[in-house]
Parts: sequence; structure tokens; C-alpha cells
Amino acid sequence: MLQENPGLAEEPQPYRTGVVIVLPDLVAPSMETIELWG
Repeated sequence: MLQENPGLAEEPQPYRTGVVIVLPDLVAPSMETIELWG
């Protein structure tokens, strides 16, 4: 998160109006199907 938004850690909270925060794309976890009895 901080890698995408340099300087964000130095901003006082609550953030001032107009601060743009870039959210990184998250990869959804994959679920594998396992067949126990075939």
C-alpha cells in the first residue's frame, strides 16, 4: 500500500480532503477441487 502511495505515511490523520490513495489490485485466492472418492 505504501509502495503505491509514497508520502502517505507522512500525512497527518485524519487525511485532508483531496488526498488520493491508490489501492493495489488484489489477486483472489484460488480454490482447488480435490476428489476423495472416484
